[in-house]
Amino acid sequence: MEPIRQSEGLWRDVYRERQKKALNRPLERRVVHPHAQSVFGSPKRPNPAISTNLYDRVSLEYATAEGDRRAAGVEGSKGIQGWLVITVADASRKRRQVVQSPQDDNPYHADIILPDEHAENWEDMEVHVREFLRLSRWQGRASPVDAAPQLAQQ
Repeated sequence: MEPIRQSEGLWRDVYRERQKKALNRPLERRVVHPHAQSVFGSPKRPNPAISTNLYDRVSLEYATAEGDRRAAGVEGSKGIQGWLVITVADASRKRRQVVQSPQDDNPYHADIILPDEHAENWEDMEVHVREFLRLSRWQGRASPVDAAPQLAQQ
């Protein structure tokens, strides 16, 4: 397994149009908007491991097809909208760790691990999520969302 480089991007899937719209807001409004924050996790359940993917290692077309495949299992999703991308260097700040965690159906999976004391409640985790939203960029899918239902059924 190739080591993760600090310059690599970690991509977080965005499945819902309302999340995409929230991410298009001005930065100061984006970091406090609940739909934008939900891209990195649920405000109801803090989790010390934030699931991401090392999509700098694959093509945008592959990422779109895989995102649409995963979107088929997400209620209310019509296909992958795009991704929020943060570099490994930015994700690793403030004692966070980025670790490869390949899965059977996703060899490019990685986790951002929060410091233990920051993952026990949503208020502590929110500090990290807001920073991720400030430091990340938007990446749109390779093809229009209209094609998503066909891709998801294949």
